[in-house]
Amino acid sequence: LKDRHGQPLLGAKVEANAIRPLGPAYATRLQFLPSKDGSYLADAALPLRGQWDLMLYAVRAGQEYRVTRRVLFQ
Repeated sequence: LKDRHGQPLLGAKVEANAIRPLGPAYATRLQFLPSKDGSYLADAALPLRGQWDLMLYAVRAGQEYRVTRRVLFQ
């Protein structure tokens, strides 16, 4: 994650709602933990293979960031 200036979004609280856009409806919530390189890793894997829409929400120093990304989990 990067801020509006393109810098890594360090020290944020990050979570996501993951929803399957195709097939049987299925949703799961993910919490992310910071890694040393400025990226964030989910604390669990998605439960099913296929496409997922991740609605990411991050908060840092009172500023909120939201983004949605489609991912393919194999």
